[in-house]
Amino acid sequence: MQQLEQDVLLGERYRLVRMIGSGGMGTVWEAEDEILGRPVAVKVLSESLAAGERAVRRFEREARAAARLSGPHIAAVYDFGRSEDRPYIVMELVPGETLADRLAREAPFPPQEAARITTQVAEALEEAHAAGIVHRDVKPGNVMLTPAGDVKVMDFGIAAAAWAERVTTSDLVLGTPSYLAPEQAKSEKTTPASDVYALGAVLYEMCAGRPPFVAESPVAVALAHVRDDPQPLDQEAKGVPPNIAAAAMAALAKDPAERPPSAAAFASMLREPTLPLPAIDAAEETTQLEPVARGPEETTPLTPVRRRVDRRRFVVPILLIAGVLLLIMTIALVEARDRSILQRAQREARVGQRVAVPELTGKTIAEAQDALAQAGLTVGDVLPHPGQAGIVLSSDPPAGDRVRGGTSVTLVVGASTSSPDKPPKGKHDNGKHVGEEKD
Repeated sequence: MQQLEQDVLLGERYRLVRMIGSGGMGTVWEAEDEILGRPVAVKVLSESLAAGERAVRRFEREARAAARLSGPHIAAVYDFGRSEDRPYIVMELVPGETLADRLAREAPFPPQEAARITTQVAEALEEAHAAGIVHRDVKPGNVMLTPAGDVKVMDFGIAAAAWAERVTTSDLVLGTPSYLAPEQAKSEKTTPASDVYALGAVLYEMCAGRPPFVAESPVAVALAHVRDDPQPLDQEAKGVPPNIAAAAMAALAKDPAERPPSAAAFASMLREPTLPLPAIDAAEETTQLEPVARGPEETTPLTPVRRRVDRRRFVVPILLIAGVLLLIMTIALVEARDRSILQRAQREARVGQRVAVPELTGKTIAEAQDALAQAGLTVGDVLPHPGQAGIVLSSDPPAGDRVRGGTSVTLVVGASTSSPDKPPKGKHDNGKHVGEEKD
């Protein structure tokens, strides 16, 4: 296999100049197109993604589809090729920095700047969706900000091909956890609504300075996307206009059908101005009626009659209802706190003690995590294996083994709906899963 280094020529055309990035999909190089005499970006795909001929054909097909996209906010795909056994994709070289780099330096952003960036990303997604392409990995690392302030979305087609290839092989990748739509976390079908969810998470992070969910492990973050509701954006970040906060929370709906119906609709919500309620002139609260003219026989003019509603009679019932609701909420919060304290105390008490690994086979990842927490153990690696998607097939150590409290248990989880093979036993290689590094 040819060693990738400076001055290597790929496809007798693209001379590598310097490596500018690396990630789970491969390495990215700045290169010179010696035929057209222009700088380009070349992404050389990782060995795991290019292991078979079927994978290479899928990447070539997706790259050709992405090459048909053209728009002011899309990083263009120019070419696809293979040098020996190394597939590569040639793309537009976009100057500037990634949104991830800027967030690390300046977050949170002013709400209007966050909305401007989100709107441009949404425009790029809308064009791709209209062409039948779902990005599947919308995240700050795939959004470039040029020195002029423009936005360019990268990896159209590449992320789509990586997703499609990996979810049908033993190398399961669910995307970047912080921006993962619930249906992606459950290995279900991805749609344009999945990209809208991810973009909502990016908007949330730009306004709040952090993603919607933050947890100790990538698995816990993915589970939060499936089970938990994020803190409302207008509570997490003060000063965010109502229309921007509402758009972000709508995009983060668990049910794809409840999200904005398209990326364009999401962008429209961000552009919609927040209209103040009309002011009520105190002089207009009560309209003075003019006396009605009467005939000569009626000498007494009519005067307007004002009806007063005694609002005090509604105060007591409202206060009683509010008091009951407050009592119910207080009891629920106390019970939740007590359960959390009890579980934490149980885990701490069992650290260093021998505890039995519970039976996890047949449980979902969330159920397995709860069972392990109650036993004083934690989830370690999550390894894919053919079987019912999202269901635990086996664990390492297996059920019944006695281990020290605090031990991490590896879970072998179904990665497809195909007939499950017998799960491997013993120690497992640490394959990629939800916690794949950012591209």
